[in-house]
Amino acid sequence: MTSTPLWAWALAVAVGALSAVTRGWLVERLPTRRLPLGVLLANIVACAVAGAAVAARDRMDAAWFFVLVGGLCGTLSTVADLSRDTALLVRERDVVGAVGNLTLNVALGLGASWAAYLAVS
Repeated sequence: MTSTPLWAWALAVAVGALSAVTRGWLVERLPTRRLPLGVLLANIVACAVAGAAVAARDRMDAAWFFVLVGGLCGTLSTVADLSRDTALLVRERDVVGAVGNLTLNVALGLGASWAAYLAVS
């Protein structure tokens, strides 16, 4: 097991900050009624990047894997936003929207991850 270098920690924090701001921008700009598209898009992209990184892990320096998966994917996608959006849909008595939101995020996220993994493998 190797120690993660300081530059990778610093870069992961910087990339993570940019990813979080990007997610916030997507949430603010894309429609949120019935299907919160900003969170969905952020989760799909993060899952695709993570799937590609996992496929390339043997060819990638561990520090770069940490930056990509920990920094970029870890802050671009978020269960907290998904939970908030789903809870708001339930509160508005839109159970179909809430179940659809959860289903699409999980199914499309896993699909994006798997497709990226296969593309890079």
